[in-house]
Amino acid sequence: MSTDTRLSRSKKKIIAVLAGVAVAAAVSASASTLGGAGGEALGADAGTAASAVTKGVVVTWDTAFSTATNEYVVTGVTLKTKDGATETFPKGADVKLSVLGNAAGKAADPQSKLAEFSDLNLAAAKNTITWPTSIPAQDVLGVAVVVDGNAVPATVN
Repeated sequence: MSTDTRLSRSKKKIIAVLAGVAVAAAVSASASTLGGAGGEALGADAGTAASAVTKGVVVTWDTAFSTATNEYVVTGVTLKTKDGATETFPKGADVKLSVLGNAAGKAADPQSKLAEFSDLNLAAAKNTITWPTSIPAQDVLGVAVVVDGNAVPATVN
């Protein structure tokens, strides 16, 4: 095999690798995100979203000390659109929030679902949804949020 043939094959391999890296970079740059899910002291974030809400959401937590269990518990979870003045969860949308964390007696696993809340087929557009709960605060590691607004017709500008 000549030196030119080996050099040509090496160039083809390098070009193929660079093309693969470029495609991977383009795909990750266009990934959908929550636009900054905020955790308000407990720390919450999720990396993927399917959303009719484009400016993001904010998750806030209500906590209280439980004398029965001698620990702080999350007593409520609130999901808001980041820009409540101009953006809402649309009428007909399905909104789901999963609280992820460390289930009692298990090793820390951020993918373990502690609770799941949903508000399906919203009767009216709104920018805030609140769910009551009772989860040990120390077990909460994050949230995953999905807003599926596929029942809402797209607007064309």
